[in-house]
Amino acid sequence: MGIQLAADLIHEEITMNVNISSAAIFSDSQGALIKSTNPYYSSSGQHIYVRTFNKLRKLKEKIAITLYWCPGHENIEHNCRVDELAKEATSNTNTNNQDIIPSSLSQLRQLATRITLILAPLTEEEKKQVKFKTKRKKIAEKLGTLEKGVAALIHQLWAGHVPLNDNLTRIKSISNYKCPNCGRRETINNFLLYCQAYRKSRNKFRKIIIKNKLKTNFYKSELILNSPDVFLILGKYIIDTNQFPHIRNYLNHQS
Repeated sequence: MGIQLAADLIHEEITMNVNISSAAIFSDSQGALIKSTNPYYSSSGQHIYVRTFNKLRKLKEKIAITLYWCPGHENIEHNCRVDELAKEATSNTNTNNQDIIPSSLSQLRQLATRITLILAPLTEEEKKQVKFKTKRKKIAEKLGTLEKGVAALIHQLWAGHVPLNDNLTRIKSISNYKCPNCGRRETINNFLLYCQAYRKSRNKFRKIIIKNKLKTNFYKSELILNSPDVFLILGKYIIDTNQFPHIRNYLNHQS
């Protein structure tokens, strides 16, 4: 429902003569993203994804649409509460909740306001559950300075939920976990450190780190992904490899 609502919002903005040349939709659900682009291979709730697919296809005739996977934090009490509300809003078992599903931009904004009021500052115990730990603020601040698509991909690499074949195999999206370039298991380590197809880009990345005397160990992916000072260069490496071509397309539409 979230992707479909986003498509409806974009459509309303266009009908209100808002000048939009491109739009990006972020979702923390890989399944929803995959089924929204390939609805005829889904089973449960297929009619929802077919409707979403058709809306996205119509929007694509007018503007450039890009979908991004942006996983959210887990085991955070207030985030879970928002998830519960979303499930209640889309449930057909309680007729009293049917009016919660927004049918217009105004209703969606009202719902967003009500949900926001539920959120409260995280407790110290909840903060400990967040993986950022002592560097979380610096990492978040640095990601906030980057282009959103690149920042989302770096965050996905950091969280271990990037759309590489090894991870896509685990969620049963595809059946082959091998890298199409080198034949090894396509993991984060392989993408950042080993795949020979990206050797030139990797050497360029490492030379810039050395030249600028940035503190990180570029032979360990976990240290690279926990070094905010190299994120800008890492973003250039990601784009240069063309491993995620939708990012380059998105940047071209933004320029």
